[in-house]
Amino acid sequence: MEKQFSIDRMMLLARSIFVQNKSKDLRLALVIAGVMAVIGLLRSITGTYHILFGAEVIVWMVMAGTTYKMMSNQPRAMAYLTMPASTAEKAVVTIAYLNIYYFVLLAASSFIGYYLGQILHNAIVILPFFRDFASSPEGHTFSLSSVEFSSGNPSKLLYNMMWVSILLFGSIYFKKYAILKTLLTACIFGFAIFILDIIVIACVGSAFDLSSMNHLNFPDIPEWIENVTYYAVPCVFTLFFWFMTYLRLRETEA
Repeated sequence: MEKQFSIDRMMLLARSIFVQNKSKDLRLALVIAGVMAVIGLLRSITGTYHILFGAEVIVWMVMAGTTYKMMSNQPRAMAYLTMPASTAEKAVVTIAYLNIYYFVLLAASSFIGYYLGQILHNAIVILPFFRDFASSPEGHTFSLSSVEFSSGNPSKLLYNMMWVSILLFGSIYFKKYAILKTLLTACIFGFAIFILDIIVIACVGSAFDLSSMNHLNFPDIPEWIENVTYYAVPCVFTLFFWFMTYLRLRETEA
């Protein structure tokens, strides 16, 4: 395999993955659209409803955690590893496929399903028998203008992408039960950090009189530093786990 990065091979690889998964992706889109149509039909909305960050985010993360599930099956693993593409090309296509294609698929199916649910709701409330049951508490019916299709705060998307990158790495690091093992590892890591914080606070408290520090005036951290840190943390972790996914994939191919 040539070491040179090839866009043509990446496109062929992406097309191959799409053809292999198009039936499954279509069923997934139909299920999500159906669920969101039911929500649009039954739920009375006043104000803003963020469609994107609901159950579809959980689906997105589950798909990230099962991205490399073929590695647990030797014939499928060999078929994937011997595909005519370099390790970097496979990693880039997988990351783009997960973070762009599935993101758009989930968002579009959610919006279309919810919109159809609203149309059906507006059609039902025309009938006098259903008007009292299908109208909102204020007596207003659903309308597309009452829904804000938004991803919310951009930081939410960044932190979701961070979790997706962690689950993506876990799906290739653990051959079986990748999602459960990844979540368990994250919980253990978080608990270890929590214990470390307690130990550090206890050690500092025993060495210094913390009550005397209340009289000290510490300078405020500039707001731009807080904002940069808030957005930089998920970006750094996301890039780190993407790189670790690439290294693990290269190690597996070797």
